[in-house]
Amino acid sequence: MYRPSLAGNGLKRLLYGPANSRRRYVTDADVESARKYCFAQLHKSDYDAHLIRRFVPRPVRDAYAALRTLNLELIRLPELVSNPTIGALRLKFWQESIDNTFAGRPPREPICILLHKGLHELQERAGAAKKQSVKFWISRLVKTRGKHMDNRPFASLESLEDYAESTYSTIMYATLALMPVRSTHLDHLASHIGKACGIVAVLRGIPVLASPAQPVVTPSGSVAPRTQEPSLLLPLDVMAEACVKEEEVFRKGPNAKGLQDAVFKVATRANDHLITAREMLGRLKDGDDAGHEFEHQGEAEHVYECNEQRDVPMEIRRSFGVFLEAVPAGQFLESLEKVDFDPFAVKSSGWRLPWKIWQALTEGQLLCSALTHRGTRAAANLRPLVPLLQISRALLWSDTDKPAARVDVVVKMLYELIGIVRPGNIAEVKEIAHIVGSMVLRNGGVVRGISNWGIFSLPKPTSLNQTKHTHGHYFVMRYDASTKVHQDLRTTLRLEPRMIRSAHVKLGDGKLETLSRFGEPVWRGRGTDMVE
Repeated sequence: MYRPSLAGNGLKRLLYGPANSRRRYVTDADVESARKYCFAQLHKSDYDAHLIRRFVPRPVRDAYAALRTLNLELIRLPELVSNPTIGALRLKFWQESIDNTFAGRPPREPICILLHKGLHELQERAGAAKKQSVKFWISRLVKTRGKHMDNRPFASLESLEDYAESTYSTIMYATLALMPVRSTHLDHLASHIGKACGIVAVLRGIPVLASPAQPVVTPSGSVAPRTQEPSLLLPLDVMAEACVKEEEVFRKGPNAKGLQDAVFKVATRANDHLITAREMLGRLKDGDDAGHEFEHQGEAEHVYECNEQRDVPMEIRRSFGVFLEAVPAGQFLESLEKVDFDPFAVKSSGWRLPWKIWQALTEGQLLCSALTHRGTRAAANLRPLVPLLQISRALLWSDTDKPAARVDVVVKMLYELIGIVRPGNIAEVKEIAHIVGSMVLRNGGVVRGISNWGIFSLPKPTSLNQTKHTHGHYFVMRYDASTKVHQDLRTTLRLEPRMIRSAHVKLGDGKLETLSRFGEPVWRGRGTDMVE
């Protein structure tokens, strides 16, 4: 009589049973191998994250490395696949791998193994419920990368910000959730810094994506077909305003018409997010509020308990390493400004970046925004000096060296400027007024007077850089200047991130008798002290 072996059948069920019924073990050797792989990928392809990883809170360092390596893998997909179908299958693989990792069955993938370790430690510290928030953010990252696999340019600057919010801000949200820290103010900071990092990433990618792809030679000696065409991801509305043509950028590179102006405007938006984050950080550390509302509050995973008492300064100190992402972004903007916003000429920061990260960590400040002092204002202010320099060179020629140059008389008109600056800081109003006056005086104009009207309500609520304003700080200036200087001044104020609105009016008919009747601007209502 045949009797089946219980031991043999039991082993067969373990070996050949359904995959979901098998238990998957992750050993310390697997974790160490996955850690080495992720660290090597970051050191090679994302050096900023490789440096910042050392300063994020110790319990989330492995999970942070896994998240940044996953982001690298998703970024590389358009370069590795030859058609969208393969790319969609690869994205599905990553989504299923993430789902299995959160279910406790990580595949034999270094990123998933290291992420599984971080989730296991999170569960031990705060319970299994905290993992759902992390899963939401990682799934959002994968889906967003899938939508932008074709490298289409963004329709507008706002759509570029939405992309940055769904990628780099999302990585920061996931890192905070792994700690775990759930705070309106910290997520608000992460939103601004992540948007700046996302915009900077697009600017960094211009020399790579806009350059013709280099031919790939296979081991057999044949040339592999190109899998990617050149692309330019700058927002279409910015390119249209600066008269930038994609084909010219692909052919001429940095010599394309209007490219630097378009890059300048996009970089200004990134810099404004860094300025806002730095100001928010200072206010929160002093115990004040953020200064403006979090626009994403109330959305998925951005619902917070209002009655919960939190020690915000302590939470900032605890998670400050996560916000160091702002330092490499600010360093890149500073380097971009030094080369007159030519993304093809930006060089590596070298030893300065580690030093600046250490300095920011030591002082507890985001020392990152070089454009605060020079970029959006100085770059625009220096452009009107070019005609003056050309005239100066012409006048320096002697009669024997060169025939006398004909000097044209520039007709000056009288203009009145009414500027509205975001309220709350009188120093910003003084600085903007000083910039405008300096532009007029350096170009041979005359400032007849300036008055500070103070803070008044706006005709209607106005949204500026994702902040809704109901009040503004008004000031008025009368000046005589040429039409060219007047246009340069309008452009400067339009690009100034602290300006809510400005209006320019030409006074008189250009005749001396009429213009002499206008003196300093007068305001008889209530206001604050005069601008110095």
